Amino acid sequence: MGKNKTDSGKFVIRKATAGDYGRVKELLVQSGQITPDVFTKKRYENTLEDFNKYSLVAQKDGKVVGYIFGFDDSGRSGKSKFYGYLGRLVVDSEYRNMGIGKALIEESMAEFKKVGYKTVFAGVHKLNTSSKRLFEKHGFRDDDLMLLRYLDL
Repeated sequence: MGKNKTDSGKFVIRKATAGDYGRVKELLVQSGQITPDVFTKKRYENTLEDFNKYSLVAQKDGKVVGYIFGFDDSGRSGKSKFYGYLGRLVVDSEYRNMGIGKALIEESMAEFKKVGYKTVFAGVHKLNTSSKRLFEKHGFRDDDLMLLRYLDL
């Protein structure tokens, strides 16, 4: 994970941490992806404990400005099996169109590829056309249920 250049400076993609909870929740609530009562700190921390290598944040000028939730089907065993999954992609409205969403997807996909997954699913609400287009630009195809991608190894 490293720095990525944007039109107006640099941002960093890094693994999400427990300390990011408040800002991640704020972004997800503002985007309408969750309601405040659903995304508890305990639930977020459990997710990070089980799947931290795929849940990433984008940080610019010390502020979390983007998030992507990712997991695989290994669960607590840690042994990869068949597929990966991406969802809850969100970028602060003030920081859109700077390549942040693209970088979050690419970094997550690189982690899935390292593990050896051939299939990664992306859950995108059917009315979220901007996220759908972004995932499709990265090789995901709509199967009328969810977007999915087959990785080339």
